[in-house]
Amino acid sequence: MEHGNETPRPNSGATGPPATVFSPDSLIANWREWSALREKQGRLQQARQDASRKAAALSQDHESVEQHVREEQAQKQELAQRAASLLKMGKTENGANSKQAAAAALSSVRHLSEDEKNLLDLDKRIQDLGQLGATYGQWSASVGSRQQASLHAVIKSAFWIVLTLLLLFFFGRSIDQLFTRVNLEHKQQITLRAIVHFTGQVLAVLVIVFVIFGSPRQMSTIVGLAGAGLTVALKDFIVSFLGWFVLMGRNGIRVGDWVEIKGVRGEVIEVGLLRTVLLETDNWAAPGHPTGRQVAFVNSFAVEGYYFNFSTSGRWLWDEIQLLIPSSVDPYAIIEKISEIVTKETERNTQ
Repeated sequence: MEHGNETPRPNSGATGPPATVFSPDSLIANWREWSALREKQGRLQQARQDASRKAAALSQDHESVEQHVREEQAQKQELAQRAASLLKMGKTENGANSKQAAAAALSSVRHLSEDEKNLLDLDKRIQDLGQLGATYGQWSASVGSRQQASLHAVIKSAFWIVLTLLLLFFFGRSIDQLFTRVNLEHKQQITLRAIVHFTGQVLAVLVIVFVIFGSPRQMSTIVGLAGAGLTVALKDFIVSFLGWFVLMGRNGIRVGDWVEIKGVRGEVIEVGLLRTVLLETDNWAAPGHPTGRQVAFVNSFAVEGYYFNFSTSGRWLWDEIQLLIPSSVDPYAIIEKISEIVTKETERNTQ
């Protein structure tokens, strides 16, 4: 009987997870490793099934050959007995029959020897396939444990992402409740709240990015180069942002202050995160009426330059009124009248 000698073997080219540029602890790397191990586990199980199937087919062939050997052994014994009886009789007329019986016995012995050899070969191949199936089972168990560890790492990364989002949600709620108790101007409160929310969101995004992609291999170098590049590219924005903290300080400016910035005078109507807006007025020596123009300045002037605040020691500005009084008129009466008018007009501002 002719039987093939091929035994199923898994593809040895995929012995491990594919190479990745991501950190080994990242979510993507763990997911790719789990996928590769699952694929390898499938190939090992398929190879084990093929080995079991071939072993079962060879077992059937073994039973068939073994049955054939038993029949040939019985036939061999029968032919041997016939040849012995013919030789014992020693009759010359039966010489041809004796030769035929001897030839048949010799052919039976030859076929029996070949079948017994095939039977031994089948036993060896069945044993090899059994050992190969056991080896595939051990490999499959090892791959299964590694696959379970990778899946555990994926679940752990997903847990950190969900936990980060929950912490961000509760952080935002806490900040909103905290700012309801802080005694600040409405615009300042809105600005500070936006800054704190933005900072929390940036930190949450960084955490999620690190969980998904992992930390870079050369973290210090990348952070240094990125920081230097951002510092150069966003110099004006960074200085303006720092200037906002200066303006919010003790000697800063507030909405409603009368200030002079870079030669422009007016009333402050907005102090933003990156810029300050004035409602321009005429020269202080003039009546001081608004011109109707809004002038915006980047907050870098608070760090790189200077500004004048005329509302630091009170909420009043000195002004001058020039009048031509004839020499025949008493000036003190006019001064008292002007003082009464100014007091009446500014009475609401003193409350």
